[in-house]
Amino acid sequence: AIWRAWCISLLMDLTSDKLLRVADGGDGTRLHPQIRPNGSVSPPSAEQARLEELEWRRGRLKLYLLRSPAYNVMTRPLATLIGRFVSAIPSLGLGRWASEYALDVMSYWNDNHFMLEC
Repeated sequence: AIWRAWCISLLMDLTSDKLLRVADGGDGTRLHPQIRPNGSVSPPSAEQARLEELEWRRGRLKLYLLRSPAYNVMTRPLATLIGRFVSAIPSLGLGRWASEYALDVMSYWNDNHFMLEC
């Protein structure tokens, strides 16, 4: 049940992104300016804000790796493995500290910002 909810949510975001790309001409930028009903063209600041919003939405797709159950099955084990390799590199404890800190931050985001579990 939890995987189904995660997959549906991801599928909806991917579909939304694909539809926005198709509407924009495929490359994330409009092929023609936004024309209003009165015939005026939208100012560049509005177009820039729209493009920034699209980039923000695409960037949020990466956060699916921090949501359960993907975090528990894929992200945390992989991060732990990478942390072990980094900790083995002689760096006066800096590698171990950095890997533990990264795992703590990811765990915090998973525990406090993604309330997908029932």
